[in-house]
Amino acid sequence: MTVAEASPEDAGLAAAHVAAPGDACDAIAAALEAAEILVTISSEKGHESNSPAATVTEVAEATDATTATDDVAAPSSSAVQAWESGPAQRGCSAESATVPDVNAKPTTTASIIPAAEPPRGCSEAELDRRLGGIRWRVEYACFGQLRNQQKEVPLLVEGIRKTTEWLVWGERHGKAFTEIFRKHTIFEAFVCVLRTDASPKALKVQVLQSMSILMLHIKLEASIDYLLSMLNPCFEIPPDVEDDEMLPYFVTLLKSLSLRLNSGNIWHCLLDEGGGCAGPDDPHGTLQLPVLNCALDLVVHADPMVQTAAQTAVLCVLRVDSPASRAVAEVAVTGKLVPQLSVIVEACKDGSGEECCTACQWMWGDAKSGAIAERNPARWSPARIPAQTVASLQQQLAENQNRPIVVRYLPSAREGRHSNVTDAIASLQKLLRPRVSMDSIMGFAEDLHDLGIPAVSDALRSHGVLEDGL
Repeated sequence: MTVAEASPEDAGLAAAHVAAPGDACDAIAAALEAAEILVTISSEKGHESNSPAATVTEVAEATDATTATDDVAAPSSSAVQAWESGPAQRGCSAESATVPDVNAKPTTTASIIPAAEPPRGCSEAELDRRLGGIRWRVEYACFGQLRNQQKEVPLLVEGIRKTTEWLVWGERHGKAFTEIFRKHTIFEAFVCVLRTDASPKALKVQVLQSMSILMLHIKLEASIDYLLSMLNPCFEIPPDVEDDEMLPYFVTLLKSLSLRLNSGNIWHCLLDEGGGCAGPDDPHGTLQLPVLNCALDLVVHADPMVQTAAQTAVLCVLRVDSPASRAVAEVAVTGKLVPQLSVIVEACKDGSGEECCTACQWMWGDAKSGAIAERNPARWSPARIPAQTVASLQQQLAENQNRPIVVRYLPSAREGRHSNVTDAIASLQKLLRPRVSMDSIMGFAEDLHDLGIPAVSDALRSHGVLEDGL
């Protein structure tokens, strides 16, 4: 994150860079407060202020802040006023400019203002009124019942953005704004947005962005507990993690949440057999940690940023000194993660054959002429990437499932023989696994070992991920 030149802010951010990883969120908050500044959210293009301004650009650096890109224009004064009043209310404060396009990507620009100055119009009464209007519109949006989605969705996105800004300010100044969010069940509605297919994508992106910002900036213990208790469904059934807009916000939320976990609040992340929040008397064998399970699925994601966030989340959960969460985490890591790492390590060690394949061909392996048939170019399929070859073979499953297959891996021209189509597809699907750096995996394995958890260290050695001497 780059901050315009100003000595107090520079000093505050410099202090944050030397904080321990586990204290990242609190360190940034303390640094900003020490410099008497507050990060707020603005969507105005060309916003001018006498104080320095900073744009959030990276997730993985010291602030763990979410990625932000182009701004969206704020809705017009009259549109905001009519929208926020709701069916039984009229009149509200206005902001600026034109109504944004529904397809515009909701983003944030972080501007630094004097910490004692509240955002314009910010008060408990106004927040309560605005959240009342947002709540019912979010519910309508979840089920595709907004009468004019093209007009309503941008206004709803702007309303969520603004109330998020107010909540961040309240957390910095000891205002219990979270209780107003709880009164209107706003976070419960946010979860519904993420899990409902009918929810507009722009709304999903803004909800993820707001929750990732809140998880980074909330300070009051009651606020942290409330947000943690609401997020389990988001990790049980995550949003589309292959979507380029939602993925950065989601992994930022995953990472910043994991940094907040401790023995006192991790109970909010534990679920019992029925999917409800676990209690201290629940047997450990029946519990689950959705945030950990989600992180384990992303450890070998193709995007290095996602890998790093997921690995951080796994390490943070394992570090929490809680018997219940430690027992659940040990079972998940030794039973799911370590075998997965073992397969990847073995694949990375094999620098030849299928792992280096960029394209392949196939032919039926039951020709009577045998080796002579294999020299006939007409018998081979066109050279295609592995994914296309898999799709081609899947079309043969119905009528030719039991016929033998010969697959040629290019550019090495090595051939593999398979007894049926299913086996050939399984072999080719190994080529579709995400590419993971051997250095990254081994570094992560060493970090797991350094935690000093005997069950995890033994599993890493027994599966050949680490040598016995470690």
